[in-house]
This record gives sequence, C-alpha cells and structure tokens, in this order.
Amino acid sequence: FEATAVLGFEGDTIEIENGSLKTGGDRLSVGGSETREEKLAGSRLTIGLRSEEIGRWAPLWGEESRLLVSIDVAGQLTIETGGLLYVDARATHGQTELAAKGNAAALAGLPEPDLEFDFHSNELPWLASLAGFQDFPDIPLALGGRLKKSGSSIRITDFDLSFDTATATGDATIVLEAGFDGSEIATQIDIPDLAGLGMLFGVSDLPRERLQTHVSARIEGAGLAFKAGVGSIGENRIDVEGRIADLGKPALVDASFDIRLPGLQFIQGWAPGLDLPDGRFEARGRLRNQGERVDIEQTVLTFNNASATVAGYFTQNKHFDLEITAKDPQAATLKSLAKIDLPEQPFAL
Repeated sequence: FEATAVLGFEGDTIEIENGSLKTGGDRLSVGGSETREEKLAGSRLTIGLRSEEIGRWAPLWGEESRLLVSIDVAGQLTIETGGLLYVDARATHGQTELAAKGNAAALAGLPEPDLEFDFHSNELPWLASLAGFQDFPDIPLALGGRLKKSGSSIRITDFDLSFDTATATGDATIVLEAGFDGSEIATQIDIPDLAGLGMLFGVSDLPRERLQTHVSARIEGAGLAFKAGVGSIGENRIDVEGRIADLGKPALVDASFDIRLPGLQFIQGWAPGLDLPDGRFEARGRLRNQGERVDIEQTVLTFNNASATVAGYFTQNKHFDLEITAKDPQAATLKSLAKIDLPEQPFAL
C-alpha cells in the first residue's frame, strides 16, 4: 500500500490536504478538517473511495467476499454538536446509484439514522442475481424516500417506487420486536398496463387494464388489521376492510366488503379456464368472527337483475351452514349462468 497526506495544525484543528491511501485496485482520498472539540464537533471531511473489487474488504467485517464489483463513493461527513454524524454521499456502480443525505449515526450510543435516500438502477437483472434471483426483466428501477430509526422502530416515509411504468407510494414502519408487533404499511399502487407488467415476468392472461389500488396493513399481536381497495381496473371496484385475529387461523376474519364488477370477464382474465356468463355483478356484506366460527351478515349478491341474500356461518375446518334467498323478475336472463333455457317469468328460490 501507499499512504500520503499533508497535515496542518492550527489551534485545536487539524487540516488534512491530499490525504490518500492506495492499495492494489483501491484508492481512498480524504480532505478537510478535524477538531479536538468534544466528540469531534465541527469536524468536516470530504471522502472519496474507488475500488475495483469492493468485496475484497468484506472479510474485515467477518463477511464473505461475494460482491466483487467496482464502486465509486464520494461525499462529505460533518460531525455536529453532540457527536451527530451528518452525511451527504453518493455511491455508483455502472448504471446503479445510491445517494443518501442526513444524520447517519451518533458517535456515542446507539445509531439513530435519519436519512433521505434516492436509489436508481438500469441493471435490475444484475441486482436480482446478487440476491439469488435469475431471469429478472431488464427494466429501470427507482426508489426514494426518508428512513428514520427511533428506538426499536424503523420508519420509511414518502417512499416512491417506480418499476418500469408501475409506481407505488406510501409510508411504512417496521418494529424490530418479537413478531414485528405494531409494524404497518400504507401504499398506493398504479400499474398502467397490468397485462404488460405480467408479461415481463412470464405471467400471461392478466387483464389488459389499468390497476389502481390502495393497501394498508398493521400487525396487531398475533393478528393483522388490513384495508385494501382496487380503486379501479377499468370500471371494476373492490373494497375490503377487516382484521384477522390470529394469522394461524386466517379463515377466522372480521371484514366488510363491497365488490362491483361491470362484467365477469374481469374474473375470467385472472382465471381463463372458467366459463363465466356476461353480466354485471355486485357483492357487499360483512363477515364477523365469533371465535370458533365466522358469521355471514347483511350479504347481498346481484347479477344483472337477479339478487340473492346470504346468511349463515362457516368454520376454520370448512363446516358451513347457509340460508340463501334468490329472486329475478325474469328467469330467462339467467340462461347464460344456468346453461339451460329458462322461461321469461319471475322466479324466487
């Protein structure tokens, strides 16, 4: 290795000029000033790092040398009053870049980072391969937001993810406790072409429609509270809100739902093997968890002009007891559903 630096001393401050450390295909450069104030408050350093194989340094931290790639890092470090470390840095590899700015850690005590970050890459197949995934589509990926750690919680706010033409925005909290109790996420998703996105991953037969949806979920002890809505897939609307008391028994759920589909072709787009009739379909009602069973309440199904009410219950072990009342002012309109000719007369069941 080779190390050089020009040092100047002025009172309690050390000035560093042209500091560098070279070894093999690596170079670290340092400049700026370091104070002798408490916890180095007021120190400011400009740092640059260029490495042809950054993974060679992993064993110093007890890690395997898996990331044998080149990397360029440039940034500024400032130590503020109380030893708080402020960073403004950017790391680059090829067409992949990560920028971060904010409070990175405290020099004494537990780290409590509060950072704005911006990540983008045009090398998604390479990134996926690092995590052991193969055959990822070669499309741009970008992610930005703010990350803050407080105690046992990590808060990610105003995150903005773009994946090809699809986008997702929202906030999330990860509680680093047993079972992640209290962790939550709220996100809005917009996919301009659902079928096109599916084809990128080899999934065919999805509806060629725009998908706009919102999802929120929160872990509550052994259970999960959730709210999801497909704001639109074409003219389709789906809204579901509820809570699963125990994720070990997911069928025992409290939920309300409101589903409105202008045609059953939407369902057929997800399950092309089904032979479904054409007609407007709506379903709304409530499921209420009673401990060992789930009651079906205020549930109404409509198909064109036909309607049915459903009441009863079902259990985790697939036992059920239902009461169904159905009617239609003209039975002939159900021909496509029944697959037989029906008279043009009212019917009730």
